[in-house]
Amino acid sequence: MKSTFASRALALLAGSTAVTAQFDFLSDLSTSPPFYLKVSAPDNSSIDGRFLHACHTGAATNTLCLGQHTPSTSDVAGKFYLKYKQSPDDGYLINNIKILNGSTGNVELVAEPFRLALSAATNVAMTWFSPEGFADGSIYAVKFTGDGLSLPIYPVDTDFREGVRPDPTGVDASSWYTCWVLAGSYYYNALAWVTGGIPSNPTCRPVRVVKVDVQS
Repeated sequence: MKSTFASRALALLAGSTAVTAQFDFLSDLSTSPPFYLKVSAPDNSSIDGRFLHACHTGAATNTLCLGQHTPSTSDVAGKFYLKYKQSPDDGYLINNIKILNGSTGNVELVAEPFRLALSAATNVAMTWFSPEGFADGSIYAVKFTGDGLSLPIYPVDTDFREGVRPDPTGVDASSWYTCWVLAGSYYYNALAWVTGGIPSNPTCRPVRVVKVDVQS
């Protein structure tokens, strides 16, 4: 199993529409300072304080794996930033991946947006980063609050009633867990989102995710 910071493979992505589309999407957004993502789980010393990093799941795709208690200061896999309109704590979570440009032969940094990989087989959704998110619009907004990383959820349907059209509201939700997951052909201890109830995966442990600024 390759889950270290250094194990990130170079992916071939020549002439992809996703790479082109991302620049159009990002052009009007500001960029936050870079940061690390750290797990907070005071009741579980085995995972509390460990940092997350993007780890390889396939061609130009990654999930967020549980790493060490110190961040990697040299590898882009452990550094993240937000693209935002108003607040640097509220926007789109981005990680950069090293891509081999088939046209020029040069290795380039390409932005990958965050989303969740949902499956009908489980209520545990893997974290997922892929340039294709820009092309198909399947990226997720996130927010950092005093409780850490959250997802703005809308609509909340807990007050819906039969035959009465609701005036739905939204909330900033946090349902993060670390779980052992199958990501392609890899088996990782990774950050995941539980869509509701008790996780179907018995390896899942509840966590918060906080950001730690990268010191220049």
